[in-house]
Amino acid sequence: MILRDALKYAVLYLGYDDVIDISNKDVTEKTNKDVRTLVRCANLTYTELICEYLPIYKKEKIRFTNGYFPFSELEDSIANIYSLKKGVENVKYSADATGIYSDDTEAELVYGIVPTQVGLDGVLEIDGRISPKVFSLGVCAEFCMINNLFEESVAFEKRYKDSLNEMLRKKTEIRIKPRRWL
Repeated sequence: MILRDALKYAVLYLGYDDVIDISNKDVTEKTNKDVRTLVRCANLTYTELICEYLPIYKKEKIRFTNGYFPFSELEDSIANIYSLKKGVENVKYSADATGIYSDDTEAELVYGIVPTQVGLDGVLEIDGRISPKVFSLGVCAEFCMINNLFEESVAFEKRYKDSLNEMLRKKTEIRIKPRRWL
């Protein structure tokens, strides 16, 4: 999903469509303060979405030095640790804010990443189940909060969370037993 496409809906929901022509390529974060704020809100929403709802998993082989591996040596910023394995066996570990501790010398770490910030024409790595309209609701909630529109922010946040729950809910087939006529 391209951020500019998602922000088209946010601008429309916020009622700024007559003020900001987001589809115009001349409109950038540098030329418009509201666009800069919208991009910042989109990055906040994107980070929340990836870290809490739809994690992007990374797998790396790590080597412990004196039982310690610093997170700074990973390719990406880490949000959560999902597993630490040696082969197929789980490895016991403990972690703090700076790194991970283990008695083993080598293991495979599976972790969730903190996404990098994107610009107006950047690509958001979001699961296809989340539409630009749903994402833009989260952007609107952040935008309203930043601009002290608290009631609107709560309304957008509720719509965003409800839509997320609906999109991410596992959908199963509903079967009704056949009925017979007497």
